[in-house]
Amino acid sequence: MNNQFRRVLVIGAGLIGTSMALALRRASGNILIDAVEGQDGYRREAQRVGVFDSVWPDITAVQQDYELAVLAIPARAACSLADSVSEVAEWTMDVCSIKRPIVEVFSRIAAKGRRCVPTHPMAGKAKGGPGAAEADLFRGRPWLFLETHPAPLQLEQMVAELGAVPTYVHSADDHDRNLAYLSHGIHLTSLSAMQAATGVEIDVAARIAGPAFWDITRLAASPSGFWIDTLLDNRDFVLEYLGGLQVEIQRFVRALQAADEELLRDLLDQARGSREGVEGARARHKAATETSD
Repeated sequence: MNNQFRRVLVIGAGLIGTSMALALRRASGNILIDAVEGQDGYRREAQRVGVFDSVWPDITAVQQDYELAVLAIPARAACSLADSVSEVAEWTMDVCSIKRPIVEVFSRIAAKGRRCVPTHPMAGKAKGGPGAAEADLFRGRPWLFLETHPAPLQLEQMVAELGAVPTYVHSADDHDRNLAYLSHGIHLTSLSAMQAATGVEIDVAARIAGPAFWDITRLAASPSGFWIDTLLDNRDFVLEYLGGLQVEIQRFVRALQAADEELLRDLLDQARGSREGVEGARARHKAATETSD
């Protein structure tokens, strides 16, 4: 491990924070990694995982300075703790899925001469908690940075050593709108599909449902706590996505109501073409990344 961070404090020993610690530990055993975890159950579970040198109940219990502090908690909690956390670390980064409120807080902290970097790894699971953590969680996944708030080279190197792909988007606004369309709105689509499927008896669904059902409803198993704040804080862009989703669903409704075979075929072909376009772009991006490596 070549990065310069040898003393790391993780705020939040949940899925992302503990996975990050596992990946850091695998990359270099010669590193101090402490955690702050306020939930008793998570704290005990994180201690059983054994990846942290110490797990403190709150930031006031921290007893030393760190080279890097990682805010691996929901955005509202991260905003509340960012100032005090930045006092015990040379660099502070977040891994929250929404960036506008984080950037606002980080800008105020930066005015005090402290160094903060907004980031977001595009990785996760339906199940949370330190017991679900894994060192490979970030492997091959984009780790987003903002062009408006560039990261130091050693932080980009650390992210790459975790197996992730450092990827820049322009600004917090761009990030949050993109995530509304590619994650937050998709999450609500998954939940809506699950609720609409309750028209079928549970036992029947369990016996006969195919991969399409299980794939599209997978996100419905996610804990609600994280999502409430995320969806409300990004509600303008999420509502924009949901409006577009309603338009697309209504196009299918009209085609079926009219028994319009041609319109239905056009809609299906359009969707397939859009998917193929995204898949092609992803393949080209992956090839370009592998070539540059």
